[in-house]
Amino acid sequence: MDDPFLRSFQANLPVLLKKIHVQVDTKCLICIPQSVSLLSGVITINDLETHFLLPDAKLGQYQTLNGKHVAIAGTHIHTKNGFREPRIVRILITEEYPIDKPLLHLSVLHLNRPLEGGVIVPEDITEMDVGTFRRYIAMLRTYPESGAVFHSLDYFVQQVESYPSSHNVFRPQSIKRVWRQSLDILLDNGALDITSSSHSQRLIQLEQAIESYIMEQLHDIIFERIQNSCQSEQRQFEQSCLKLKYATPATFKIQLEYQCEQLEAIECLQNAFTQRTPLDMLLQFKKAIQFLQEAIHANLLRHNLPIGTFHLSTDDVLDQLLFIIAQVTKLYPQFPLVTMMKYMEDYRFVPSNLSALGFTLANFQVALEWFFNLDSDDSIIQKFPTHPKVHLSSIEPTDCVEIINSEPPFEIIITGMANRLKIDQEVYQMACGHRYFAYVTENGQVWTWGDAYGGRLGYAQSMNRVENPQRIIAFADVKVMQVACGAFHMLACDLDGRVYAWGSNSNGQLGLGDSSSNSVITPRVIQDLRGNYICAVACGDSHSLALSSQGSVYSWGCNRFFQLGRTSTIENAFTPSLVEKSWFGTDIFGVRRVDKSIGDSVDINEPGAALCIAAGSYHSLVIARDGTLFTWGCGRNGQLGHGSIMDIKLPLEVLALSQERVICAGGGPSYSCALLKSGHIVACGLLDPAIPELGFNFKEVKLPHPVRRVTFGQHHCVFVLADGNLIVWGSNVHGQCNLFDGILDSTVPDPVQVPTSKSILHVAAGASHTIILTKTSTK
Repeated sequence: MDDPFLRSFQANLPVLLKKIHVQVDTKCLICIPQSVSLLSGVITINDLETHFLLPDAKLGQYQTLNGKHVAIAGTHIHTKNGFREPRIVRILITEEYPIDKPLLHLSVLHLNRPLEGGVIVPEDITEMDVGTFRRYIAMLRTYPESGAVFHSLDYFVQQVESYPSSHNVFRPQSIKRVWRQSLDILLDNGALDITSSSHSQRLIQLEQAIESYIMEQLHDIIFERIQNSCQSEQRQFEQSCLKLKYATPATFKIQLEYQCEQLEAIECLQNAFTQRTPLDMLLQFKKAIQFLQEAIHANLLRHNLPIGTFHLSTDDVLDQLLFIIAQVTKLYPQFPLVTMMKYMEDYRFVPSNLSALGFTLANFQVALEWFFNLDSDDSIIQKFPTHPKVHLSSIEPTDCVEIINSEPPFEIIITGMANRLKIDQEVYQMACGHRYFAYVTENGQVWTWGDAYGGRLGYAQSMNRVENPQRIIAFADVKVMQVACGAFHMLACDLDGRVYAWGSNSNGQLGLGDSSSNSVITPRVIQDLRGNYICAVACGDSHSLALSSQGSVYSWGCNRFFQLGRTSTIENAFTPSLVEKSWFGTDIFGVRRVDKSIGDSVDINEPGAALCIAAGSYHSLVIARDGTLFTWGCGRNGQLGHGSIMDIKLPLEVLALSQERVICAGGGPSYSCALLKSGHIVACGLLDPAIPELGFNFKEVKLPHPVRRVTFGQHHCVFVLADGNLIVWGSNVHGQCNLFDGILDSTVPDPVQVPTSKSILHVAAGASHTIILTKTSTK
């Protein structure tokens, strides 16, 4: 117990706890600033109360024991009301504090400085990046008495570079001896002012600068030497990682709330290999841990989870590291982690001790040991994830029903509204949104009706609700090919490849580039898509997708859950942008799938292309020309089908379907569903809260006959079988599954067949309704 602040907390903890009254499970935080940041060794009760945090009612907010307020955002604490000045303090380490008191849990946060008072010091005084150490060396070399030392070091490097890497001169002890001798000479020559109050800190900086100066020049030789000596251990590490090729966060027992993509941490860890000194390499490792902490915090905020109840423990960090390392080795199978760890352990001469760097190195040491012991851990071996192939049962073939006569008159049946409409137009396509409906006629005209909120019907209307279909006059001289309905906006694409948008624009989902317009009543062309021939559009709740004839995908609108598929993490995008992805899949061996549409052989240089697009409420789906399904966006309920609940930023191939050909896909807020070429239906996620979860991987929905067409509502699905009958499945709270006056409960937990004698021409599902177009009797 060398830390005076922690000693004082322990001594006064009984007094502090008497001021706390809890009736439900409560997690409080004890903040311990670095001792070097304290102005005095005298710590008062008021200081302790300022650094004892109680959860506040507001998300991410805390109150100190003496009535001040702070907010925690990622790895930082922001001081608020009650403090003398606003301050941002970094959290270095989090650990649990054992306490025997019912309903009360304590976590210790080690901070880089106090929340009040104290001084600013580096998070770790041994941290010195490349630019800093070079400036430091340049300053030292300006003094004649120091210049001789660096000339000697340069001569030493020049001499030893001619030796083979196996020579003893490159051993850690030999290099450390040269480092120590150089330091002693510099100190004797007065490189430091020993009367300075910051002598200790400056000494460590000098030590680090000389270490980095030597190691940067000898890096290539020494790193190669270690690689040669660690080949056996590196192979063992790589073999362990290969077994984790299909690992998910669940493999490492990562808490559900902490399951999130770690792209920044993975990239940072991968880039550590390019660093040329032990310190720079270790700083990259530390930065990776900071990225994973920030990603978890952002994930909690994104899903409105109570941040105050979640604090990463050392075990949580370790679990995340194991997953990140497994992901890095998928991208870079020869990732030399063994060599890097040996390099940092043997050639970092300045001790890190209990600093943040020491904490980082210790975590990676434990992680590497875990990989080495993998084969001996039966509990882990039994849970090795294999390729998540979907298993399909046999289904009874049946003759397809052919529509003999599809000429008017037609009847539109709207479930949940007991409404039937007679129309005389020939319908080409139908769509259904949140309490509003649309269809496109054979001559390219668009008709809408239902709830007119936000101008989503495409025409001015004095009433809140339009009972019967009305034509959108703006399309009088345009032939529309397809429409799509979002929650409060619509899209349409015409025969000339133009895209029109109207309705709510609160999140930029109209793609018009105008953030000031909350809604648009009259359809407007999306100018930023001009020059592309758009053949299909899709709408999520507040985001939009477009597919070009060349197989490119564009996205815009809300990006809260990364449903736009962009590397940028902007909240809203008001203009369309290309989703950068090579739209083709690979088999279980990583070989590109054969695209049947262009023959039995594939030129690896032939670009892939998207064939179909779809949008759930907060996630996106694309089917590639080769039948591969890609999903990304919100994964909170497992609706992406990747074996976890992570939100995915960039389009990712669904491995469970890598041996199947997907021809149609879609989903709602928390599920995804796909139709395979074989006629099978597969689904994942949570269709409806009243129905058990489908799981985090796609699995078959068993049906009696092959499916010919599908439509996906918010919490229900309708399948048209090859024999012309219908299958309904999901929520029926609003009667959306009551097809042809069927009487069903509020939920249809298992798919139910609805026989019908009518010819089903079109079917579409929305939030609370299903619309069906049938051929009416001519009698």
